[in-house]
This record gives sequence, C-alpha cells and structure tokens, in this order.
Amino acid sequence: RHADAEGRAALMALRDAAPWCLGIVTLFSPTVSSAAFGAFHCRRVVADSSPLEYRSFLWDSPGVLCRSGEWETLRIAAVVILIVWAAVPLAILALILYKVRPAVLKHTPSHISTASRVAWEDFEPPDIWWAWMDLFRRLALGGGLLLVPEEFAFLRLVIGLLFALAALFMQVLLRPYRNKQVEALAAAVQTAICVLFLGYSYIY
Repeated sequence: RHADAEGRAALMALRDAAPWCLGIVTLFSPTVSSAAFGAFHCRRVVADSSPLEYRSFLWDSPGVLCRSGEWETLRIAAVVILIVWAAVPLAILALILYKVRPAVLKHTPSHISTASRVAWEDFEPPDIWWAWMDLFRRLALGGGLLLVPEEFAFLRLVIGLLFALAALFMQVLLRPYRNKQVEALAAAVQTAICVLFLGYSYIY
C-alpha cells in the first residue's frame, strides 16, 4: 500500500509538472535550435584575388574556418542539440496531440489532455494540430533554412518566402486560434515575416 501511495504521488507530481515542462520546451525550442543551426551557416569570401581563392568561415564565429576540425566538432554538437531540442519536441508534441485529439473533440478531459492543455488550449478543437505546425514553422524559419548551403542563398530565400506565404495562407484560411485578437496578431507577425523575405529577395 505504501508503495502504491508513493507511485500515485509520483504520477500526480509528474502530471503537475508536465504543463510547465511542455511550455518551457515549446517556448525555448526555437531559440536553442536557432543557435544550433548557426553551426551550418558558412559564408564564403575571397581570400586572395591572384590567383582567385575563396575561404569559408562560420558566420556566427568568424574565427572558425568551415571544413576544419573545429567546425566538424561544432557541427556534431549542433546535430545532438537539434535532435534534443527540435526533433524530439516535434515528435513528442505530435504524439501528445494525436493522443488528446479525441478527448478534446468530445470535450471529455483525460489525464493526458489536462496535463498537456498548455500546448493546445489556444486553438479551436478541430485545429489543435496547429500547435505542431506553429512549432515547426518557428523552427524552420528561425534557423532551419540555414541547412541550405550558402552557394544556394537565393534558393534559401525563395524557400523561406514560399513557406512563410503558405503558413500565412493556411492560417488565414483555417483560423485556428480561439482568441481572435491572438489570431490577428499572429497573422500580422506572419505577414511581417513574408515582407522581410520579400525585401531580402529584392536586395539580394
């Protein structure tokens, strides 16, 4: 009985901590991942004009040459960070939303839907999957585009612009947010991102 009581207490503590953990992960995942994506952002410059010679360095750390041993170490560390802070949160959030969808649609709270409420409570019940889409959008636009090599910088801008426009179109079409003020703010922010990509494309 004592062991059962301790087990139930541990489960209750875990359920109480779940909203905080889920909120922290979804909040900081794009920020941490953005820094990790920086390990893939190499910039090529002319090192010598006679004969013409190029040299690539890490944009966030100009003292680190790309293709060097130090860069390879940083890239391996970045991959580990991205698995922990990008891939795993996306997978966990997708699993949670899949599990809670029936309970949310039927308005019958379950233990997991209550514990994960922070992830989906801002969205209309049929559109709770937008929580996953929003996290993916922030990861992609916040640093994921840097996986496209510097030689294809303009293609990177085009991909970013098309992705941002698609996200804006889907958001306006679906209207997934419960609070219309939040929805208007989210649409305004996404529109600003599209304008920025257009501006960068024009400057490029």
